[in-house]
Amino acid sequence: MAAMKKALSFGKSVSDNGWGGFVRMLQYKAERYGCIIIKVDKWFASSKTCSSCGYKHSELKLSDRTYICPKCGHVMGRDH
Repeated sequence: MAAMKKALSFGKSVSDNGWGGFVRMLQYKAERYGCIIIKVDKWFASSKTCSSCGYKHSELKLSDRTYICPKCGHVMGRDH
């Protein structure tokens, strides 16, 4: 939460409402705009999983900043 307060302009509102308030607002906005929110475990390897086909590239190192899927060839930055 501290990093979010510094990085985002609505830091005070995040502090006042706490994480639960943020999650409720996120759910509300997602429903309003027809989006789906998927809650995943904090240890889910999202930066090692292809967003196109779902393949998990287990051998990927932290120093590898670009993800190239060995299964479907999809290329993306790991932080996007």
